[in-house]
Amino acid sequence: MTTQRGSEIRRFAEGRLHTLVQVLQSHGMTSMPVRARVLPRKLVLLVSLSHGVSIDKVRARSRDIGMALQARTVDVQHEAGHAAVTVPLPEQFWRKPVFGRMLSRVTMSASRQDHEGVQCLLGLDDQGQVLTLNLASPATPHLLVAGTTGAGKTNLLRSMLASLVLLNAPGQLQIVLIDVKDYEFETFSNVPHLLYPVVTTPADWPAAVGQVITRMRQRRRAKGQARETTPRFLLVIDEVATVLDRYHGLEPALKELTATGRAEGCHAILATQKPSAESLSTLITSNLPARIAGPCASATDARLITGHPQSGAEKLPGSGSF
Repeated sequence: MTTQRGSEIRRFAEGRLHTLVQVLQSHGMTSMPVRARVLPRKLVLLVSLSHGVSIDKVRARSRDIGMALQARTVDVQHEAGHAAVTVPLPEQFWRKPVFGRMLSRVTMSASRQDHEGVQCLLGLDDQGQVLTLNLASPATPHLLVAGTTGAGKTNLLRSMLASLVLLNAPGQLQIVLIDVKDYEFETFSNVPHLLYPVVTTPADWPAAVGQVITRMRQRRRAKGQARETTPRFLLVIDEVATVLDRYHGLEPALKELTATGRAEGCHAILATQKPSAESLSTLITSNLPARIAGPCASATDARLITGHPQSGAEKLPGSGSF
């Protein structure tokens, strides 16, 4: 971050902090500014409340606070004896994640500990810490990524794939990519990790899925032998709802993969912008324990993707927020 940009963000944050004190004062709540904390995409404003002013009273004025701070969402919580008011940071002040820096932090962390699995990079959390996902974990063997058009799903998939390729040798991980849009995964067309050429033609979708299904079943049949889970096999489909709409016969294969694949070292990452109950409901509710939701068109879509009635995904600030 440049000195000039850092100064601009600090001035903005301090201005918002004093505005918060003023709006609270206008509603009969005396407070003192403590500090403003700038996160990658959020701003946390800490104030010390005078005696008799409760957090609940501040929370009741969330709408007025939001209007004064020009914030679409406002979250009020306790933090270290203060009131912490969290609002979205305007997009011009967002801290852009730098892939190389994040990856180096993952690599350094991995070198300090003995870990087993298939790690991939997701991005930064609200505190600016690197987030990773391990496909070998029982909690995250398969992943759904969903959100409306422009949510940033494909960019997230590409970052995940790049980290998987860089963090895992071809002997550890073999990948099948189905690229419905015909251009999203072309960057990976020559990586040695591909089990099957990047698939862009609908007629080839069944054969591509079959590459992973066949290996999963072969390993399952080897009951009397020591089961092999290396290399691990990963199926990635961008716009899985489109694939299922055109080839209904693939749904049983995907259900089988997501239901039983983990034990055989087989995994799936599925993305969609159309989380319709007709095409994805059973698959989501039964076999995809890990889900990432980007900005959604409605609370209904957010609930279908995450499985939670109040996930708040419909209120995410913009592209790249999950």
